[in-house]
Amino acid sequence: CAKIFSQSISFDISDSSIGFGNLNSSGLRYATGDGVGSASEIESYNIKVSTNAPYGYGVYLRGDTLKSGAVSINAIGGTNMTPSPGSNAFGLRAVATGGVGVVSSPYSGAGFAYDSDASTDSALAGATSGDGSITTYSVRTVATIDSLLNPGDYSTNLTYIVTANF
Repeated sequence: CAKIFSQSISFDISDSSIGFGNLNSSGLRYATGDGVGSASEIESYNIKVSTNAPYGYGVYLRGDTLKSGAVSINAIGGTNMTPSPGSNAFGLRAVATGGVGVVSSPYSGAGFAYDSDASTDSALAGATSGDGSITTYSVRTVATIDSLLNPGDYSTNLTYIVTANF
């Protein structure tokens, strides 16, 4: 007797293009879907994930820090913290609601982190079991530059990789 199990995973991201507006050294900027940015912390986008995989799933992040030409903003790294205005920093954090998924450290704290680059994945979230219910991850991104960097537009491409654990 054999049992056929239909395996599935779903992933949805609410916005594929967000922006901080023009960065400057006088304060923190939070990315928004309209590209204007905000001086107050706000959700940049959300990610919805579900699976029926018996051992859950993982959500991984890959991408360089913010750049403008050859000039880079420092990634916060693997320690959860809120950058000081004018400190030259880029990071994100996430909050999970619904489902069985949880945000991974260092992205789960009240501060921000960014511990990835163009060739290194960083675990953002995951679940150890799959019940088919959707977990929504509300992602917030922050950036600030110091007085030595030119104010202006900085950008990057982030890639999210979602894998089921069957």
